[in-house]
Amino acid sequence: MTNLKKHAIILCILSTILFITSCSDSSNPTESEGNGSNSTPYMELVTTKNIGETIRFGFAQNDLCMSNVIWIDLNNDNTVNSDELVTTYRDIEYTVLSKKFRIYGKVSTLSCLNGMLTNLDTSHNTYLKELKCGGNNLSELDLTNNLQLKYLQCQNNNLSSLSLTKNTNLTELWCAGNLLTKLNLNKNLQLEKLSCLRNELSSLELSNNPLLRELNCNENQLTKLDVSNSPKLTHLSCTSNQIDKIVVSPEQYDNIPVNWTKDKDTVYSTN
Repeated sequence: MTNLKKHAIILCILSTILFITSCSDSSNPTESEGNGSNSTPYMELVTTKNIGETIRFGFAQNDLCMSNVIWIDLNNDNTVNSDELVTTYRDIEYTVLSKKFRIYGKVSTLSCLNGMLTNLDTSHNTYLKELKCGGNNLSELDLTNNLQLKYLQCQNNNLSSLSLTKNTNLTELWCAGNLLTKLNLNKNLQLEKLSCLRNELSSLELSNNPLLRELNCNENQLTKLDVSNSPKLTHLSCTSNQIDKIVVSPEQYDNIPVNWTKDKDTVYSTN
């Protein structure tokens, strides 16, 4: 074996050890991380699940390395125990030991689907980029401090309002099956996918969403829809509304995409 090959093998081994060590070290919280101090980012959750039942959470793979400790204070005692450390990013079931608890650490992705949650406070974790909280019992969701948020899945809750004016990086929004009567997307210029079906929307303003590619607004109370400022829109579904006409640009009118669906009495118009 040549010296060059030996050096390459040694370098590979050292890199692997360094990676494992960095991930391993992240499972050993420092004093400030382990006691839930005010300097540690956290999210607070409340569930109606019974003590002893299980609840499922998922995280991002990248969050679990580079000396970042994530732990769930399942018994709400403000102290980390070994079984509360998050060691895998995949969806894992945890036993509910307190109806109110916190998730500590720099969490960029959180999946808490179908957890019977009645409250989810993410305001103390500004690292959040992706949130999946669908299938819960949330009546409000404050995301004004989550400026990095790009992906939001909050369908099938009890949300009557949803403010996203601070979430200017948002690219995907899935908020179907709520009680929304209005949805302000004027600040969400990066939005590419929107699913807001099965709400109570009477209007939907899309003039500031030029990157929108997919829109599903079925089963609302819309009387009009203007997509003329969304030239990239290739998928549209707006059935079961009261829309007389869909306003489109001249370019769209001449080439209506095959993946656009509407009620049979709804027409396309350029004005």
